[in-house]
Amino acid sequence: MSGEKCAACPAHPTGLTRLRSVYRYEGDVRKLVHALKFGGQSSLAGGLAEALANCYEMQGLDAEVLATVPLTPPRKRSRGYNQASLLAKEVARRTGVPVAEALRRTGNAPPQAQSATAAERRCNVVGRFEVAKPASVAGRRVLLVDDVATTGATLNACALELLAAGAVEVSALSLARED
Repeated sequence: MSGEKCAACPAHPTGLTRLRSVYRYEGDVRKLVHALKFGGQSSLAGGLAEALANCYEMQGLDAEVLATVPLTPPRKRSRGYNQASLLAKEVARRTGVPVAEALRRTGNAPPQAQSATAAERRCNVVGRFEVAKPASVAGRRVLLVDDVATTGATLNACALELLAAGAVEVSALSLARED
């Protein structure tokens, strides 16, 4: 797909109002995220979410509901949990902002880490999400919580679906950002 134009998403509209990240995705942070995501160390979510909650407060993010990027069912089964959901639940506990399990995957796409370019990542997520519970986000400011933001393509695809379902604004907060 490298160098090809994506017919399914030529304009790549922006849905996110803002994206904030606590750390850069490198060094010890990368190791912690890998342990949470791939190493079965779900107990790390509490400590990592404390940094997310602090960032939420310091950045003045004002959400009425939290949402997370969903995993495909096979990936969730193999991990035993969705790391973004664990982080969001801990952020909710610390901030009082409720979590809505609003989004779900619609089909399987290769993992974003296997997509080499930003354009490939954007095209890889087109049509891969839908809002399962529109009433949970309609008329509300939504904050998407995720572990890592690379190009922002996945978060933006989720934001576009949330906005189409009636969310008034969608921002994102990730633990780490890969630039």
